[in-house]
Amino acid sequence: MAKDGLQFGNTANFADRSGSDGDGRYDDDELYVYGTNPYWWDTDGDGSGDGEEVYYGTDPTGV
Repeated sequence: MAKDGLQFGNTANFADRSGSDGDGRYDDDELYVYGTNPYWWDTDGDGSGDGEEVYYGTDPTGV
């Protein structure tokens, strides 16, 4: 914080890399690495989240 009480920060609007669907995978990685949908928690609809499937080595794009 500056002496005059003003606080400065980065106000640039960067893409949110934390993931839109809450499955623990970055949106960019879902699109370009795993081939999953960054807006669906469970791309293949099998009941296991994409992040969980990637972690355990199963295929998040097919049942």
